[in-house]
Amino acid sequence: MRKAGIVVVAVSTLVALTLASCNAGVQPTATPVTSNSSLESIVAEQITFEAAKGDESLRQAYLNQLFLQREQLGDDSWLSFDSFIYDPKLELLGAAYKKRGIKPTTLVQGYEETTPGFKALMATPYFGVQGVPLETHVSSTAFGIAQSQGEILSLLDNESSTAHLFHKGEIHMEVKQPSVINPDMFSLISELLSFEKQFYNIETGRRSVSESFIAKFRSPARLLYKKVEMAALGKGPDAEFARYAIEAIQNRPTLKYFK
Repeated sequence: MRKAGIVVVAVSTLVALTLASCNAGVQPTATPVTSNSSLESIVAEQITFEAAKGDESLRQAYLNQLFLQREQLGDDSWLSFDSFIYDPKLELLGAAYKKRGIKPTTLVQGYEETTPGFKALMATPYFGVQGVPLETHVSSTAFGIAQSQGEILSLLDNESSTAHLFHKGEIHMEVKQPSVINPDMFSLISELLSFEKQFYNIETGRRSVSESFIAKFRSPARLLYKKVEMAALGKGPDAEFARYAIEAIQNRPTLKYFK
């Protein structure tokens, strides 16, 4: 897929919540493993979600555990993850942008137009190099929202769509794509489709989550859907891509989450 210029985005899972930040003094007991890590990095003892939720120092080791089990826990798109990094306030993510002299681009501003207080749960940054797996940053807020491992996996489903898109240039569902797309529109639609994948795994029973968990995502998902729906009324490649995305979702069992 060819975009207009280099796309630099951090597509984040977002919810309408304001939670207290984590204790910055807590030291993790593990460092992130990656697709290039040696077997010595494998977690020796299994850590439950409940243990990681209750003890912040266990969260990186728990995320390492999920990463090492990504083929069993996820689908092919999960192979586009390079690592899961516990980044409580997403400060490491910010530093990565600062190092490159880039101001992070997220969809938070668009959400704030109607729903204040959005917090990023996870973020998968892309710095313009397609074809390599991407790291995903997981904030302390994600562990505040999720009440079960199924809900953490659901958040990662959302991010896997982004990772796979920039790693392989593929979308998890059939959506026609114009040859040239404005970066802002590309970011908007990629986030919309990330929600679709998350909802699809919930709808088909792959992820066991609570109704209250689903409710937290309906508002931002519907807002995104409306934005793309409005864009589809225009002319040109961006409007064409927006129409293709809306038409694709209308034929999916997840449509009810967006309407």
